[in-house]
Amino acid sequence: MAPSQPAESVLPPAAREFFLLLGRAETVVCQNCPEDEEEIEIFRAKVSAYEAALRTRLRQWDDLPESTAERHRSRIENLGQSLEQILSERRRAPAEVEIEP
Repeated sequence: MAPSQPAESVLPPAAREFFLLLGRAETVVCQNCPEDEEEIEIFRAKVSAYEAALRTRLRQWDDLPESTAERHRSRIENLGQSLEQILSERRRAPAEVEIEP
């Protein structure tokens, strides 16, 4: 019986690139969001660029079932939503601290 190939070698190159970029983008959004307002605007632009690059890579992934493509499109959309949620929580946090006695 022949040994099975690792899952990594089964994925087409476009899929590997997509998953690498998506993982990095998700990490950047969740862990590297800046505090300064000017930097936040630049960061929003970077997140938009990540989203565009990911959509392009997703289109290059041949033979991808539509249900799987839709799931990945949702993850791409979640990048911007996650950023806005983080920023919203930051804006609320100081107000909540002031209310407490």
